[in-house]
Amino acid sequence: MHSVSVTHGGNSTALTASLVIAPPCEEAMTSRLQEIFRANRLRSVYGSWFHTKNGRTVLNDRFWAAWLSGNLRVYYDECASNFRCASLPPTTSNMISSEDLVDNVGMALVDAAKVIPGFPTREIQVDRVWRLIELMKLVPWSEAFSMVRPAWE
Repeated sequence: MHSVSVTHGGNSTALTASLVIAPPCEEAMTSRLQEIFRANRLRSVYGSWFHTKNGRTVLNDRFWAAWLSGNLRVYYDECASNFRCASLPPTTSNMISSEDLVDNVGMALVDAAKVIPGFPTREIQVDRVWRLIELMKLVPWSEAFSMVRPAWE
């Protein structure tokens, strides 16, 4: 039970309310757990989230390229010389240029910075985003499909 005192026009009124926090739904919990397991697997393969370089914390490009491929559900199709969305059929309309990914990669990094303590936000710059996109071309396509749920689930 929490109480708050509100004053308006010289009159003070005490409000009492009980705070009820609903547990997250099962789907949200499953999604969070999958992301935790995936991040742990990526760290075991590509190393930690960050490195220290000249006394500064910097992104581990290999980790973040793999994480972004899965998070954005994109993979690089060498035959088409473009990225494709893993949750759509590989048709000619399912092509994503590197230029089209710049904003999405930047936004995904900003979202990650909001939840990961110590995230080096100064690293979220256009040249760094482009470097990550170039590295995403080398990430195995299986990373993009690691976040795609089959239609029957």
